[in-house]
Amino acid sequence: MEELEEQKQNLKLRIQNINNCLNGKIDNDVQSYQINGRSITKYSITELLALLDYSKKELSSLEAKTKPRKIFTRFA
Repeated sequence: MEELEEQKQNLKLRIQNINNCLNGKIDNDVQSYQINGRSITKYSITELLALLDYSKKELSSLEAKTKPRKIFTRFA
């Protein structure tokens, strides 16, 4: 159970970081870089949106696993 909670916290943090990146609040949106060749590649908006969508789906799935369920029965 603690492992699921930790995964949920990590996903919430990832979603927050992606949203901050999309809103221009962080500078660490670099995907790759080289030092001597002085090259830099940033994440594209499309990649960030896809990762955001994936992360939200994963979080929903984990929350569904940990949410208490109600069981209804019908007696005849």
